Amino acid sequence: MRHLLAVLTVIPLLIGCPTDNTNLDIDEDNDGWASRSDCNDDNADIHPEAVELCDGLDNDCNGVIDLDVELKPSWFADSDADGHGDANVTVEVCDAPEGFVELPGDCDDSDPLSFPGHDELCDGADNDCNGEPDYDATDEVDEDEDGFLDCEDCNDDETFAFPGAPEVCNGIDDDCDGDIDEDSALDATTWYVDADGDGWGADTEVVSCDQPTDFVDRTGDCDDTDIYVYPGAIELCDGLDNDCDGEIDPDGASGLVSWYFDFDGDGHGNPDVSEESCSAPGDDYVLLGDDCDDSTDQALPGGTEVCDNLDNDCNGTADDNVAGAPTWYLDVDGDTFGSTAFSLVACANPGGFADNLDDCDDTNGNVFPGAPEICNGVDDNCDSITPADESDGDTDGFQMCAGDCDDAESTVYPSAPELCDGLDNDCDTVIPANEADSDGDSITVCAGDCNDGDPSIYPGAPELCDGEDEDCDGAIDNGATSLDWYFDLDGDSYGNPAVHVEDCAAPGPSGWVNNDDDCDDTSTNVYLGATELCDGLDNDCDGALLAIEDDVDADTYMLCEGDCNDADDTIHPGATDFCDGIDQNCNGTYDEDASGPIVTWYLDFDDDSYGTPTTTLDACAAPDGYVGNDEDCNDFIDSISPSEAEACTDTIDNNCDTFVDCDDLTGCKDVEPTCWVCGDGYLDADEECDDNNVSPGDGCDEFCDSEMDLSGVYDTYPSAGREVYVWQSNSNAALTSYATFCEDRGLDWFVPANQSDAQLMIDTAFGYDSWHTWIITYNNTSSGTWGGYSVSTNSTGGQYSSTGFSAIRRWSSSYCDPETYNQTRCWDSSHSYDWLVCMDP
Repeated sequence: MRHLLAVLTVIPLLIGCPTDNTNLDIDEDNDGWASRSDCNDDNADIHPEAVELCDGLDNDCNGVIDLDVELKPSWFADSDADGHGDANVTVEVCDAPEGFVELPGDCDDSDPLSFPGHDELCDGADNDCNGEPDYDATDEVDEDEDGFLDCEDCNDDETFAFPGAPEVCNGIDDDCDGDIDEDSALDATTWYVDADGDGWGADTEVVSCDQPTDFVDRTGDCDDTDIYVYPGAIELCDGLDNDCDGEIDPDGASGLVSWYFDFDGDGHGNPDVSEESCSAPGDDYVLLGDDCDDSTDQALPGGTEVCDNLDNDCNGTADDNVAGAPTWYLDVDGDTFGSTAFSLVACANPGGFADNLDDCDDTNGNVFPGAPEICNGVDDNCDSITPADESDGDTDGFQMCAGDCDDAESTVYPSAPELCDGLDNDCDTVIPANEADSDGDSITVCAGDCNDGDPSIYPGAPELCDGEDEDCDGAIDNGATSLDWYFDLDGDSYGNPAVHVEDCAAPGPSGWVNNDDDCDDTSTNVYLGATELCDGLDNDCDGALLAIEDDVDADTYMLCEGDCNDADDTIHPGATDFCDGIDQNCNGTYDEDASGPIVTWYLDFDDDSYGTPTTTLDACAAPDGYVGNDEDCNDFIDSISPSEAEACTDTIDNNCDTFVDCDDLTGCKDVEPTCWVCGDGYLDADEECDDNNVSPGDGCDEFCDSEMDLSGVYDTYPSAGREVYVWQSNSNAALTSYATFCEDRGLDWFVPANQSDAQLMIDTAFGYDSWHTWIITYNNTSSGTWGGYSVSTNSTGGQYSSTGFSAIRRWSSSYCDPETYNQTRCWDSSHSYDWLVCMDP
């Protein structure tokens, strides 16, 4: 055809042009072909004998371009347009047809992401065409057949977990977004805040798979601050709408309250006048019935005690422990003036006391402020001044105001015996003549001066060894320079003036002193100038005792010995203390030893022997209406106390253990069927399991019965009121491998309930094969019986029992012991079907 076209092309040229063969023999391109034969004499590669190439030229001058090329390139079908073709689909043409490419090697020409050199992807395909899917060195498989490969599936073991799957509450990341059981899960629960813990929520809600702390799955609580208020709660007498029905304290509400008539309006009612109701019958009724005097508002429990002859604080005693009561001072001498020796606080004078402490001598009833001053040497009017003429300076018992003419001499006073002392002893203004002292030795004749003409001779003069009786004792030169010696019986260095001797030296080695200053030579604490002690003695020999050394009440204790009330012989150190508010033993406190120490008592308003910690009294013994414990959690209702049993459906903590109703494990949970709730995590009496989850597949079903695993069961049938389950054993398995077969499936081993039940099992198992039938069950038997029941086996051998497991044979005159052989098959494997038998637990 190509040659024909060439001929047709030449014809017009010949017709239209003059014939010129001048250049037709020229070979312009030197390829050996003249222009007349060379179709392109400008290209040496084009001539009639040239090899046709795929270059868009007519290389062999046959008039056809690239048609008869002998070595055409191969082109490969590229259906997926990924630049690599299928080696099995080729064409050999000069130019690539549409849909064909130069490169072969595409291992999947339907997948544009699979060709040699491509990065391996997670798509289950051999993207790099190396012969296997090997993305990230993992198998690109879909183990769970959910349409997503393991390399893109976050859980290739769960069919329902894959990217984009619906999220549900199951503890698994179902949608593969990295979050587990997010709030958007299809079956997420709406939870409501339960602030008061009563099991009912308020309006605040969250949506979540897991129950947040303090949230519940039901709403409707009309007061989420009170545990006793929620829908269905028992209506109580408390001013609240407990059951959230819009009514407060309706008729029939639980816990009527006793209201007491309060006549005096002090908030405390008369215990003898009361009414029971939820709310006060009137404005003059109150909850407290403890007023001891409802005629006056000045007497009530806890009131302030004042001096008004009323028991203001209702403790049973009027005017006791009154703050601001007057202080009374002991008046021992009864002159209406008290002293600092002892005082007490009381509303009225208890007797023997004065309202002042102005007495300067409470042992003398004639001495007090304003008393008339008399001639006695005492400050009678307590003005701290004793008149000078009342002084008895010489302690002779006479003052100057009483006629003492010389108050410096104790031997001089009116009517005193006239002494030989040169003084007017009797104050009659006359001194006897024999009291003259002619020699001026200060010793008169009447005084024993045996020589009034010699001043060195006089009684007591130093005896000299001069033949003279200097000391006028009738002896000459005896005891020269002698002294007066006084006997000291008590050894206190002070002598007895009544026992003395004169001599130049002490008459003995001990017991004599040269002074006569002891006024009681039987006590070492008594002598002139001694310190006055609290011993009832004149320690300093001044002739007077201290006022505090008196024992007015004769209880053998003086004020100085700690007697805090010398007007009452029952009050002194060591006395027994009574519970009366008085310090009997003078130790500064009171009532501490009276029938035990003062203790705290707690109000028992509802009289159930349990007190409230909010109202207390301190006393020696329990006041009326008080007890020694604070364990009552509701002191208005006597049916609520630690000794009460928990009432399981009244929404009240009856036994005060902080747990209410079914939350009270010892009070209700284990004894009250209404508290037995499947899925609460507590194994109740009628439950086989309770793991706080009743979702299928967790071992516990929605009835809290153990879930049964019936996978591979061969047959089931009802018998004796329960279901029987039969599995075919592996005849080559060791019998011991089935030791817990039934238990592992939540079942019990089959035990005949009666004779017909036992016979039915044997007949049924035999019917499975009608051959050597062995029934394997964990139930010992004896020959001719099974489970204690006589059965028929159509066998001369009867039953065979072995330790633990039992094998019951039918239809064979011979038998074997599965345990002995330790396998379930006893006979030929082609007919010996051996059965594992279980029953409902």
